[in-house]
Amino acid sequence: MLYGYRVTNKEEVGLYNAGLVQISFYHGWGMGIEELEKAVSLCKEKKIRYVIHPVNFFLSEARTQERKETMEVLRKAARLTDMALILHDERVPPGSRLFGLWDKYYREALGELERTCKVSIENANNSHDVEWFWRNYASS
Repeated sequence: MLYGYRVTNKEEVGLYNAGLVQISFYHGWGMGIEELEKAVSLCKEKKIRYVIHPVNFFLSEARTQERKETMEVLRKAARLTDMALILHDERVPPGSRLFGLWDKYYREALGELERTCKVSIENANNSHDVEWFWRNYASS
């Protein structure tokens, strides 16, 4: 079994003797892409396997400018990934399954990221419906 822990800044990398770290960075929080790069560099330096977990970045974003900015960050994160990019399932307000443009944008973004790195879909937003989500969006 491989176990790990979450870090949100480079100072937390290597705190515990674990098989991997999950580097989480949150849209609108302090850790931007530059800080993510520093945490990745430290993982590489210490020979620690890692996954990258962008939080509150929505693949189904339908607003043009926000979608462009989101994908720019996610493309960079995908290129930095070691083991996988961990993404969330998504839904549209008021909590329904993705459909229409949201479905289209999610599939397009997911496909693009999967061509760069392995992607794992975490069931954080709609856990009771995760099997449907995995059947419809997961490629493996």
